[in-house]
Amino acid sequence: MARHRRQLIRGERQVVDRLVRDYRVVESAISLRLAEVAREIEAARSAGVPVGAKWLARRERYRQLLSDVETQVGRYARSSGRLVLARRRETSALGIEHGRELVKALGIRRSLAGVPSRAFEAMVSQFEDGSPVLGLFDGMASDAIAAARRAFLDGIALGKNPRDVARSLAPLPGLVSSAVRRSARDRAVLIARDGAMRAYTSAQSALYAENADVVLRSVVVSALDGRTCYLCVGQHGRVVEHGESIHRHPGCRCALRPIVAGMPETVSSGEEWLRSQAEAVQLAKLGRSRFALFRAGLPLRAMYEEVDHPKWGPGLRALPLSRLPSRVSPSG
Repeated sequence: MARHRRQLIRGERQVVDRLVRDYRVVESAISLRLAEVAREIEAARSAGVPVGAKWLARRERYRQLLSDVETQVGRYARSSGRLVLARRRETSALGIEHGRELVKALGIRRSLAGVPSRAFEAMVSQFEDGSPVLGLFDGMASDAIAAARRAFLDGIALGKNPRDVARSLAPLPGLVSSAVRRSARDRAVLIARDGAMRAYTSAQSALYAENADVVLRSVVVSALDGRTCYLCVGQHGRVVEHGESIHRHPGCRCALRPIVAGMPETVSSGEEWLRSQAEAVQLAKLGRSRFALFRAGLPLRAMYEEVDHPKWGPGLRALPLSRLPSRVSPSG
């Protein structure tokens, strides 16, 4: 599975690199307009003109800036959506290819039935036009305009240098604020990563179900490395029946390993793995408060919950500390 993971990561990097390159075009397109608005504000202040929200709203350069943001981010959202759709088709096909290889590696020599083309198209179509995931792209332009407007109005109200306001927007036309760097680019990258892995595991699941006489069920596996979050560690080793969707968080990289007749139906759990690690690893995964509860015996799966959203489907949600016990009894 390590080779499969490397192949997925390689494809993901190509998509992310493309999203980042395309985003630089957005930055370049609005940078000139940002500088023009900043100079106009500076000139007005130097001339003693009161600069406020109403004054700003009447400036043609400011209105053009908002128009440019809407155009450029909207164009970026549409192109990103097309790229994400293409990547999901690729990873769906990879999921089937890798699933076949995993079954063969377990000693099964017979040819596996393929996923019927109609079923494959139905599976892929859930990620295409009209899907809730692609709907995430729809609000990028309006969110970017709101962020630009808020940044300028807040900067004026606080008396900030307009050039500083422009610089804060230059890496953004963003979605909330430059302080947390949640830009249109960041949203597109997350959607691409999450959607690709959902398509990949959906294809694996469909292949295994189509060959239920050989593949009895499957098991969730995560990388169990430095990048694996504690939610994924907790899910590692969970047995999944045919037709059952795995619960995952946005950006989750968990995959499915087939279980065939003659092999153990369970694997060592992620909980067992984490408890065998050094305290420094456990602390890095959990943070100080959860680490203390984990060391006292609280199971990983008691720290998060599986949810079934009517729109997004099966997911994972970390429980806030306020919902975790303040202490654990010796019996656990």
